[in-house]
Amino acid sequence: MYSMTNKKINKFNDIITELIKKSQLTQRQFEIILNERKKEKTRLPITSGAYYRQVKQIRIKLNRLQHTMLLLSCFEIIDEKTINIILKLAKQVSLIKYSNQIMDIDKIILVINQLIKQTKLL
Repeated sequence: MYSMTNKKINKFNDIITELIKKSQLTQRQFEIILNERKKEKTRLPITSGAYYRQVKQIRIKLNRLQHTMLLLSCFEIIDEKTINIILKLAKQVSLIKYSNQIMDIDKIILVINQLIKQTKLL
């Protein structure tokens, strides 16, 4: 799905798909973000008008996310420890892409979910 082909990359894609399901982004919006980051022309079956409407919606969502993070941080609702946990999780998930080890994707997703639950905001 994300321009990767071998089995370990497909397992990585399974994790990414699960993260997308629980995010504020749709799969299509995430694919558009990847296209925009790489400055590629879209290969998605979508009209250019719909594509650029999605780009605008994505920019609004990302801008709101940044403002939300700032607001929650200012009032110490989300603390540095929580932000660091999220950053460490992101780094670990990205390392999976390059790992040669056989991994149980369900267990990885379970660990991610457990760590996120431990960082309760309310």
